[in-house]
Amino acid sequence: MRNEWLAASSFERAHEVLSAINRVSIYHKLALAGQPTSAQPSEIEEARRRLGMFLERLDSVVGDAERDKEAALVGVDPRLALLATTYLAARQQWPQRPELSRLPLAELRKLLDADAPKERERLLAGLRELRALIEQHTQADVMSLLGDL
Repeated sequence: MRNEWLAASSFERAHEVLSAINRVSIYHKLALAGQPTSAQPSEIEEARRRLGMFLERLDSVVGDAERDKEAALVGVDPRLALLATTYLAARQQWPQRPELSRLPLAELRKLLDADAPKERERLLAGLRELRALIEQHTQADVMSLLGDL
C-alpha cells in the first residue's frame, strides 16, 4: 500500500509540475511570437511560483546527490530522489540532452521571468527537456498504479 501511495503522490505532483511547465512554455512561446495570451496574469504567476518551488527543491536534492554519490538521500521523497538521479544521468548524456548539461536548474529557475528573446528561447529549451524527463519518470508511477493493462 505504501508504494501505491508514493506512486500516486508522485504522479499527482508531477502532473502539477507538468501543467506549470506547459502554462509557462505557452506564455513564453506566444510572447516570442508577439501574440497575446488568454491566460490571466495571476495564472502565469502561479505557474511560475509552482515551477520555481519545484526547481528549487529538485536542485537541492540534485546538489545533495552530487556531493555524496554513495549516500542515500535521507529524508527525501524516494521518487524525487530517483528523479534527481535520473536528471544527473541525463545531464551526462551530452548529445541527447544538451540543455540539461548547459543549463543548471538554478539558472533555469531564474529564467522563468525572462523577457529577452534569447533568454526565453533558453528557458523553452530547458523546459522542453525537463518536461520530457518528468514524463519519462512518471511512466513508472503510472505502471505502479495501473499495472500492465
